[in-house]
Amino acid sequence: MRLDRPFIKFRHLTLDRDVAFTDANDHNPTVFEDCPSCRGTGRRGEVRENEHISYVCGVCGGSRHSQQRVPYFDNDAPTVDVAVASGGWITCPCCRWRFTLSDHRVWTGRRHARCGQKIRPVGGDA
Repeated sequence: MRLDRPFIKFRHLTLDRDVAFTDANDHNPTVFEDCPSCRGTGRRGEVRENEHISYVCGVCGGSRHSQQRVPYFDNDAPTVDVAVASGGWITCPCCRWRFTLSDHRVWTGRRHARCGQKIRPVGGDA
């Protein structure tokens, strides 16, 4: 694991369809925190005698979260203007990942799902 970047939370791998990203909540709604034991997967695992054993997390009971409500994104950085390349591709100034503005699994319309950076697309196909 790279120590110069924070651990990516399970909920940031792809946007949750059950969460509303709106202007009213600055595209950062409050959600239940990922379980600290299973890191939001709902499952734990271990290796015994060269066999991988998977089981439901005993801390969250498989629900994937704790009872504490937190902002979906930890990133409070200001909005950054980013040039849009052909095809609607942009590079996130925070985590350097490239994605398209039409990919609703990683773009809320204001924030990048992986890191929560607020982005204002400029030029191109914006």
